[in-house]
Amino acid sequence: MFDARLKIEFQNPRQIINMGGPWIGDLYIGGLLIDNNVIVENVIYKQDLDSYLFIKYHNISKWQKDNYFTINLWDKANDLKKESDDKFDMLYISEGSNNDEILIYKAFHNMDKESTTFKIDKLINNNMP
Repeated sequence: MFDARLKIEFQNPRQIINMGGPWIGDLYIGGLLIDNNVIVENVIYKQDLDSYLFIKYHNISKWQKDNYFTINLWDKANDLKKESDDKFDMLYISEGSNNDEILIYKAFHNMDKESTTFKIDKLINNNMP
């Protein structure tokens, strides 16, 4: 089967929370700017959907308590972005056991943390402008 993954790059990386991370940057996939303020090195490609999932940081205030993260999806075939309604204080994503899900961790890593399942349909069915 043909693997349609494109080269993933981050530009302008910067640390958002002192004491070691996490780092965000501008996400480029196949040379296209997909989004900015994306958590570096936490992108998942879902071949069946020909889509990429990533975490976006929303810096809406100078106070860290007001800022949040969302799970986002870029549908490569239709060049559409979707964003979760769910907001997180901390977030890391990894592959799920099924193609229609990912695992989410309420941390900036997946080490020694419990995960919950996130159904990708929640993003696909979310109508963003």
